[in-house]
Amino acid sequence: MNQELSVFKKFPNLDQANEMALLLKENNIAVVLVDNSPAMNITFSGNTLEDEIELKISQTDFQKAKTVLNNSVEISIEELDKNHYLREFSKIELYDILTKPDEWGEFDFLMARKLLESKGERIDEETINTFYKERINKLAIPKKSKWYWILLGYISSIFGGVIGIGIGWYLWSQKKTLPNGQKVNYYCFSDRINGRLMFFLGIVVFSTSLIIRFIYK
Repeated sequence: MNQELSVFKKFPNLDQANEMALLLKENNIAVVLVDNSPAMNITFSGNTLEDEIELKISQTDFQKAKTVLNNSVEISIEELDKNHYLREFSKIELYDILTKPDEWGEFDFLMARKLLESKGERIDEETINTFYKERINKLAIPKKSKWYWILLGYISSIFGGVIGIGIGWYLWSQKKTLPNGQKVNYYCFSDRINGRLMFFLGIVVFSTSLIIRFIYK
């Protein structure tokens, strides 16, 4: 695969990832699984990692993959458990699922649509596409970092600290993958500028300090 891959789904374990990977492969969608789980179990420290397995596909296959998944979980309202939590959702809450499909599974998304239609709401493909585009536009908006990270980064860079270099690189280069596979900058323009400045400042100061130590050693 020569095309750049993007994260399509994340899973807490390899079994779930393999199940979806097999389904996509059966529909001629090339898949790559990336295991980010730690070599050592860190649960003893009180921390647990979630969504460690990344399933990556080509960005051009995102829509096809979504269609495959939607078709694989078709179910009627009659089959839905009477005690299922979605039955307790109001219309507003069900619409919230439709406007944020990336936060819900395929089953919840499809069932929310069916439940709304059973309540007399008209949900056509144009409405779904409008929700989807609005969600993409909202998620594409870069975030603003906390002011203290900028301060810490500059202070560390001025004193030649690798922390400042690391923070600068992160602010400058961090990307996020949208539900359509598109990769965009995670932080706003001003944060990226600050990140770039503190990165190179930290490199210059760190390199200069090494040279001085070498000369006067």
